[in-house]
Amino acid sequence: MRTATTTDPQDRLRAADTIRHAAEAVLFLLVAVAPWPFASVEPEWRYALLIGVGLLTLLWFAHAAVSRRLAYRADAVSVGLLGLILFTAVQTVPLPEAVVRVISPTAVEWHHAFRPAVGELLPGEGDDAPPRAASLPLSLDPAKTRDLLVSFVAVFLVYAVARNLVATRGSFRRLAWVAFANGVLLSLLALMQFFSSPGDTVYWSVVTRGQVFGPFVCKNHYPYYLSLCVGLGIGLLLDGWDRQDRELDVYAESAGGFGGRVRAAADRLRSPQSVALLGGLGLMLASIPFSLSRGGVLALFAAGGLAVVVGQLAARRAAKSGGTRPPSGAGIVVVTLVAAVAGLGAWFGWGVVEKRLDSVWQGQAVGDRLPIWRDLWASVGRFPLVGTGGGTLPHVEAMTRVRPESRSIVYDHAHSDYLEALIEGGVVRLGLSLLVAGGAVWIAAAGYVRHRRRGGSPLLLGAAFGLADVAVHSGGDFGLFIPAVALFAAVVAGFASRTADDLDAVNGKSAAPPTGEATAGRVRRRVRKGEHRGRVAAQGREPALTGWAAPAAVAFAVLAAGVLVREGWRAREVARWQNQARYDAGDFGNPDRMDLAAYDVESAALLRPDDAGLWNDYAAAKAAAALDRAGRPAAAAAGPWATALV
Repeated sequence: MRTATTTDPQDRLRAADTIRHAAEAVLFLLVAVAPWPFASVEPEWRYALLIGVGLLTLLWFAHAAVSRRLAYRADAVSVGLLGLILFTAVQTVPLPEAVVRVISPTAVEWHHAFRPAVGELLPGEGDDAPPRAASLPLSLDPAKTRDLLVSFVAVFLVYAVARNLVATRGSFRRLAWVAFANGVLLSLLALMQFFSSPGDTVYWSVVTRGQVFGPFVCKNHYPYYLSLCVGLGIGLLLDGWDRQDRELDVYAESAGGFGGRVRAAADRLRSPQSVALLGGLGLMLASIPFSLSRGGVLALFAAGGLAVVVGQLAARRAAKSGGTRPPSGAGIVVVTLVAAVAGLGAWFGWGVVEKRLDSVWQGQAVGDRLPIWRDLWASVGRFPLVGTGGGTLPHVEAMTRVRPESRSIVYDHAHSDYLEALIEGGVVRLGLSLLVAGGAVWIAAAGYVRHRRRGGSPLLLGAAFGLADVAVHSGGDFGLFIPAVALFAAVVAGFASRTADDLDAVNGKSAAPPTGEATAGRVRRRVRKGEHRGRVAAQGREPALTGWAAPAAVAFAVLAAGVLVREGWRAREVARWQNQARYDAGDFGNPDRMDLAAYDVESAALLRPDDAGLWNDYAAAKAAAALDRAGRPAAAAAGPWATALV
């Protein structure tokens, strides 16, 4: 009996550890694979990512069931994401007209202006027309808002799994190596493709409608992903230097001056790992200007400036805590890295980059976006508090556009995540979005400042660099709507938050910086002991699963995973039917082509019966089919839908 009681907890711990490693493998696979199939923007690849997120969710709660402890801690990022989920869900719920009139009066005004007092009846449907609904949702298009809600839920679950299950300081280093290797491969592909392929072609064979870079259909989204890879690569480099200092006991006093810095820099470059990391970082940094993304270059400089400020604050705090350190040689190494980047750029040829970036120095970096932003700003005053609903920006932009452009041109995004949040969700969603973005950067940066000399802390500085780049770049583009970018950013933020939390939990004495008398062995033992105490302290603050909580948590996991997979499948099927409609409408040798296309669009609409846009397309398809049978030009008479198809 004693053997059973003593081995059962051990078996459970081994099983829980196996589940955690499985979740780590799945998470790293998603991060590494997501950018390669066109950044996973196509519905079939987004569906694959949602399957992965569903699997991660099930593993998280399987771990909780086995270990009998639910690992979850709230922070600014998780609170912000949960707020976005709750608020977006509320936007889809029909509310009494009197309530909506108070919080969104323009929505009620449009409800009366665009919906008749009684519904339309077709011949044979009777005489009792349904009256206009007395309740309405805050969203102008609830179906699109639910799509955004699914994305918010997926991002939250990825962050929660990374933050509460997968992240440790060891797994953070493994994630950094995965990101670094992936970034180098992406840079190689992007540069080779840039110099040997047309600017609108991905993988030398897939022609798109825009300017591409690497596997990203839009060149502006490449720097989003690469900046996170660069940041984690910087963290690996600095972490390796810290380990080298501890092993060589360089916390003792030594000579300073320029000669000391040169010797220290030479010591850094003796390490093959440092040389490999510097080479990879140079390649990645050189590739970003060649993406011709002006916002990406500006965000890179902004993130670099933040990293320098954070590093200086951390150095001052460490100096106040006592102990002396020799010159690190980091400045000389950085100068060498910049020179290498400049050399690579000169070898590739800076001409095309200089021509593109000239507009930045002339103050025209956002010139092509200003007309869109100016038109969209008019809608902010109409929906200031709760916005127009997630995913409704194309409708709003078409109604507020005053530029002399064709109405067949549709803008899916505002080219500014923050402006889009303000339009679609008012000040509520904007505040929550700023909480998520600012909270992620603050947690990583503040964690590094507090724990500058503790093992694994340089990865926090790298995470702060990458997350700051994403946050700044989002002011002038919509990269966070790209699945590969949103997934990676959520993972990095989750790892940074957990690492900062674990370092906070480490006992101050065990984590104190070593002095000149400490040996390398003593330092390593103290760091390991501090990490163990941090994990135990953090686990002690996590809520345990008892009573009804365990089956409720498992039920939630199954439900969340099922909803994500179902919505991903439905979006993929809708896209498949729409593509089939385009194919059938273009088959001019088939006399029934427009009838087939109408059937295809109807099949897509039946999968999403509350999607008004699909039913509008179906009506246009039926009209085009009738005109086609009458021998009239269907495309010219049936509107933008038929025009796009044929």
